[in-house]
Amino acid sequence: MDRPLWGLYLSSLASIALVASACEPQESKIERREHKSETLANQEINSQQSAVISEDASAATVDSEFEPIDPNNLQSGSSGNFPQVSFSFQGLPDGTSERNLVSATLEADATISHYAFKLGNGLDCIDSGGYRVEDVQTPLKLDLSDRENGPVSLCTIVFHFPSKSWQPLDQATIYSWEKTPFQRTLSTYYEYLDAQCGQTIRMNATLSIEGSTGTYTWNQVRTQGCPFDANTYVDQISDIKVLGQDMTGLWYEGEIIAGWFRFQFTDEARTAFTGKWGYGQLDGKVEGVWNSVPAQ
Repeated sequence: MDRPLWGLYLSSLASIALVASACEPQESKIERREHKSETLANQEINSQQSAVISEDASAATVDSEFEPIDPNNLQSGSSGNFPQVSFSFQGLPDGTSERNLVSATLEADATISHYAFKLGNGLDCIDSGGYRVEDVQTPLKLDLSDRENGPVSLCTIVFHFPSKSWQPLDQATIYSWEKTPFQRTLSTYYEYLDAQCGQTIRMNATLSIEGSTGTYTWNQVRTQGCPFDANTYVDQISDIKVLGQDMTGLWYEGEIIAGWFRFQFTDEARTAFTGKWGYGQLDGKVEGVWNSVPAQ
């Protein structure tokens, strides 16, 4: 083909391509623009969702140094909406209990940073005032030694850290049980050094305890070379206090305080113990040991 005609042919092809491009359907161009806009919009939404998730995760992190507001300043009754949370105290008495020292741990959602409680007999949890605050890592400890036997009520509420709010007082969880007296009949013995014969004298003593009072019935065990009294005596014991595994008390001769004792229980049932005793007021000079008789 001649060179002029060849140039004319290429020029014609270029013109055809330009016309084809100009005639491309507008819908295709619009679709590409919309697809690009939709992609950018999705990226922005994903970015916003990530920010919300990050913010929520940060809010759920409990700050151990944070101090919540005093729940005793809350208005009585409901204080508005409160997130649904799960918590319970493990170790509290159920039904009846003779223990004066009570300890429990809180099992709760990770969003709970503190709890508050108040103790009484027949109290109303809705009434503000009397609540004591602890962080979730601190066990709940109660000393009931000065409370009379009978019904015990424990009101508990929790603090939701992300929302910085206390559980409403009308949603408080109430734990209840019956405090009963400490009752035991214990076979025991106590010993002392007899200055006259220079040997250790042993006395068998049966303790009958109910609450803060009781009796002990005692008699001497014969020791060769030492004076012996074959009589059996009964004396009063009083001011008995049982705290955990520790028990203290006084014994009387008539109306006069004759001496004291302190026992340390060595079993969960609090029937076996090792201890000491002395004359006069509690924890005076130690005269000898006072132990339970080992079970046969």
